[in-house]
Amino acid sequence: MTIYFYLVTNSHSTAEGYYKLPILYVVNDLLPMFKTVEERNGKSTRDYTELIREQLTKLEEQQLISYDDETQVVLIKDALKLNVTMNEKHRSAAIKRIMDVPYSELIDEFLELADTYDGLLAEDIRKGMDTV
Repeated sequence: MTIYFYLVTNSHSTAEGYYKLPILYVVNDLLPMFKTVEERNGKSTRDYTELIREQLTKLEEQQLISYDDETQVVLIKDALKLNVTMNEKHRSAAIKRIMDVPYSELIDEFLELADTYDGLLAEDIRKGMDTV
């Protein structure tokens, strides 16, 4: 769950839970913690990138996130449930952040979640995508 907590609180995360996050950013941010745990447990040095990938896969299996390795985009599946846009200004800022994320096939999954939890946001994103 440490990785999940990191995903929802790191400096790249957004309230919508859809953003670009290269694995190396995670490794760089969490490396001091991993080294401390490994030293304490007497483990040898590991490939931290692979460790992060394993943790992301576990979170995907638990249906907490989706991660697109190709575009390095993460989707936190319950973010919209907890962070519904409250007004047009809030929605506009959310749309800008989402449109700034490199194209990923995860956008379809994001829009399905938005349909469920924030229909106006989903509708406005689709309108924005049609004009691009």
